Amino acid sequence: TCDGHRAILKAIRKVLPQVIVQRCVVHVVRQCRTWLTQHPQSFAAVEFLSIVNELHGVKTLQQSSAWLL
Repeated sequence: TCDGHRAILKAIRKVLPQVIVQRCVVHVVRQCRTWLTQHPQSFAAVEFLSIVNELHGVKTLQQSSAWLL
């Protein structure tokens, strides 16, 4: 798990190409909030922000499946 910085991803791929890399949930949510702002104007952006905000509550595989749907 990493923050998604390109240098880190490049180094991991070079040294350990078989390792699966995933992005930290906190960094995903933070970037989405930056892109959408705290008070988005469009309906789609408001809806997407509410979905993103639910991501922190996902703790189990069942909750993960429900969130993905």
